[in-house]
Amino acid sequence: MEICARILVEQPFLKEECPNGARIMISQSARSLLEENRKLLTRRGAWVKTHGHGLALGMDVDTTAVLHALSPAEIERACDAVNPIFGLAVDEVALANLAKADPMEAIDDQSAELIASENEDVLFNRWAAAREDEVQAKIVFGLSGRMIAWLRSATLADLRVVARSGHVCIRIAARPSYLWHAGKTEHLSQSQRTGLAIVNRRNTAAIHSAPAWDGSTASGLEMAEDWDSPAFVARFEMLVQYTNRPAVIRQMMMLECPDKTLRRKIRDVGERFKLNRSAAKGRRTGFSELMKTVREKYHYSIVYSIYSQSGIEASVADGNYIDHLMEIYQRYLAVTGSRLETAALDFETYAEYLAAITRGNIQVNDCSACGAQHISKLDSPSIPECPFCVAHEHRGFNISSVLAGYQSNESENRRSFRAYC
Repeated sequence: MEICARILVEQPFLKEECPNGARIMISQSARSLLEENRKLLTRRGAWVKTHGHGLALGMDVDTTAVLHALSPAEIERACDAVNPIFGLAVDEVALANLAKADPMEAIDDQSAELIASENEDVLFNRWAAAREDEVQAKIVFGLSGRMIAWLRSATLADLRVVARSGHVCIRIAARPSYLWHAGKTEHLSQSQRTGLAIVNRRNTAAIHSAPAWDGSTASGLEMAEDWDSPAFVARFEMLVQYTNRPAVIRQMMMLECPDKTLRRKIRDVGERFKLNRSAAKGRRTGFSELMKTVREKYHYSIVYSIYSQSGIEASVADGNYIDHLMEIYQRYLAVTGSRLETAALDFETYAEYLAAITRGNIQVNDCSACGAQHISKLDSPSIPECPFCVAHEHRGFNISSVLAGYQSNESENRRSFRAYC
C-alpha cells in the first residue's frame, strides 16, 4: 500500500535502536514537502533576522523569538522533517471569498511579495495533494473534507487570486518548541524530527477533531458485505495483512458470513500475498497492558497525534472510516520505522487503543520542556515523564530564556515595525 507522502523506511526509529540515526527515503511527493518546509522556513528566518520582527507575516512573538535565536544551519535542520511545518490559517469559506475578489494589480512591497509567494507555494501543494489522494491529504496535511472539496473545485487561477489578495493565508503550524529543539538537537535523525513535528503541531484552520471507533461495531460506517465488489474485497485483503484474527476482521467489517468461509478467505489472502501468519495474528493486548514503557508511550503518542489531526470526520460520513484507520496505522509504521512484526503498537492493540480514546481512558499531557503532546492513562498517579525528552535527550536546551529575552524587547520590535511600514 502506498503510504504517507509515499515514505519508505530504511532503518528503525528510536535512537538507541539506530545509533547513527534513521533516514527516511522518500519519493517526489515527500521531497516536495521537505522543499516546502525548507523554502518557507529559511525565508522566514532570514526575514526575522533582517527586520527584527515577524508582525508583517502574522507571526506570534514566541515563534519570532525562536527563529531570531536559531542560526541559519539550525533553521535548516529544523526543516528536515517529513511533516508539514506550515498550514492554512483560513478556512475554505474565507478562501472561496478571497477567490472572488479582485487580485492586486501589482505588488511592490517586500512583505506583500513574500506573503503572496508563501501563499502560492502552500496553496498549490495542498491543491495537488487534495487531487492526488484524498485520504493522504487528510492524514498528512490534516485537511478537512470541506477544505478538500473546495481545493478540488478551485482552478489554478483561483489559487493565484487568493495568493495575491494581500491576506496572510498560511501560518507556521509547528509550535515554537519544535523549531527550537529540532534545530538545536544535532543528533536527532530525520525520522525523530518527523515524530517530534507530529506531536508538536498546533491546530490550523483546516484541522478538525477526529472521532474514534468505539471497539463495538462499525454500524453506519462501512459498505455492505459484498464479495463481488472490488472495493470491498480490496479492503478485506488490506485488513488481513494487518490481522488474520477472524473475530477482529468480522467486527471491523461487519461480516455475516460463516466462520468457516471467513477463515478460508483469510487463508487464501495469506497464501496469495505470502503473509507471515504469526505477525498478522497480532498480540491482542488488553487496555490494562497498554503504555507500560517509555518506548510504548512514545509510539502511542505519535499515533494519537496522527489520528487526532487526520481530518477523519469526512471518512465517517462517506464509508471510508476503516480504510482511513489502516492508512493512519501505515503512516505510523512509516514514521517510526517499525515493522509489523515488531512494532511497539500492533494493529489489534491499535484498534483497542482507539476504543480506549473514545471511552475517555486516555489523557493528553503537554510537555513544558519540548512542547510535545504525549499521552498516558487517565488513572496515572502523577504527571508522567515526557517520552520525547527521554528518547531525544534535548533537555539541555532551555527555550524559556530565549522567549523572555525577546519579549522584553517587544516594544522595540514594534517600533521597528512601524518605522518599516
